[in-house]
Amino acid sequence: MTLNDGHWARIDTWQHLQRLVNDLVFYESQGQGILPSSPHIGADGGWDGKFIGTLFGHDGVHMLQAKYNRGTPASAAKAIRAELPDEIAKAIAKGADHLILATNAELTVDHATALEAMNRGSLQSLTVWYRARLTQYLERHPAILSKHFHIGQDSFLLVPADYFRRLEPHLNFSSLQGEAIDRIIDGITRDPVGLHLVHGRGGSGKSHLLRLVADRLSRLVADRLSRRPRTIVRIITGTRQSLAQDVEEELGATDGERVVLLLDDAERYSTNLLAELANLVLHHPRYVGVVTCRSAAAESCRTTMGLNGRMAPPITHEVPLLSDHDLTTLIRQNAPTRYPEEHLVRAAIRQFHRNPYLIRLWAEAHERGGLSREAAGKEYAIIVQRLVADCRLALRDIIPDGKLPRFLGTLAAAMPSVFDLAATKAVAV
Repeated sequence: MTLNDGHWARIDTWQHLQRLVNDLVFYESQGQGILPSSPHIGADGGWDGKFIGTLFGHDGVHMLQAKYNRGTPASAAKAIRAELPDEIAKAIAKGADHLILATNAELTVDHATALEAMNRGSLQSLTVWYRARLTQYLERHPAILSKHFHIGQDSFLLVPADYFRRLEPHLNFSSLQGEAIDRIIDGITRDPVGLHLVHGRGGSGKSHLLRLVADRLSRLVADRLSRRPRTIVRIITGTRQSLAQDVEEELGATDGERVVLLLDDAERYSTNLLAELANLVLHHPRYVGVVTCRSAAAESCRTTMGLNGRMAPPITHEVPLLSDHDLTTLIRQNAPTRYPEEHLVRAAIRQFHRNPYLIRLWAEAHERGGLSREAAGKEYAIIVQRLVADCRLALRDIIPDGKLPRFLGTLAAAMPSVFDLAATKAVAV
């Protein structure tokens, strides 16, 4: 949908314009290298936003400046021209290579060209993002149109940094899964098969591993697969029509761009979505799909992604179990000032069956001062709620909703429980 004057009227303050510009750079850079400046802190020494990397063909340090102006094209151009020498001087003083001046004003091409000519070689580049140019960039990102202009529906294709920030902001496995990441990246960039399946047991770090893979892919300067200049990485969180239509409408990728689509916790979605992803990769070589699921669902996902034999099955990667050294490092990362005694660390690793997610929760609780029995009960209740929700998805056609708690209780009685409250309290003290 094309932005019109009515839509632009929603950008009614300089603070909103600044947030809009930062979000645009966030999406264009896929969340990598952008250091937004808060519009609520007043003067910030010249930065309305800072980006380090390659943006629209220019590499280096980019200073972002937002100039809100509701005047006529001529009056807006005059006002910006008066301020521009100081903005250029600030950019130079701050060590910026490029200055991007964004404005909601309806400047003409001649106005923008004249303003850009004021650089006179002081910076590597000076670019004016006036309303028409901003509109062209913004219409590439439905998520921004929805957020700032209330156009359309929320996007189902998210920038990975945005998705993982919402999913679980405290994921912190550092580089413990480095070798697994290297294998997956190498597979994506070298293997002709466009589908990859990452599986592991619950809490083993699949989502975190996917986040690190997305970060690495997003940072690639050149696409080693097609040797083309850009790789677009998005997380699939559902579909509105069909996946192929959504991708084409939201991304509009050109033939010069490689698109990597990630699907986290595939068992939470219908098999139709997996099949659509496989079909997309089968018929459009520029697409790559990377999917995570629990090991129990790996074979089912693998069969669906292979379209029942119509295409090569996905390359499968198993999330490795972390060693004692890795798990100890994980605890140290999450309890940096109150690292537990070694016997408690060994007990926690054993008690939580080497599960990184549960071990991280325990370490964070220890950093806060340990778990009381009441606090342990609350943590236990949260885990049970998540477990019931997972079972509801996995067993919805087998066990009625009302019988799930009893079913879980039976399992707990028949099997050793990792959530025993007395033992949890013992390792937490």
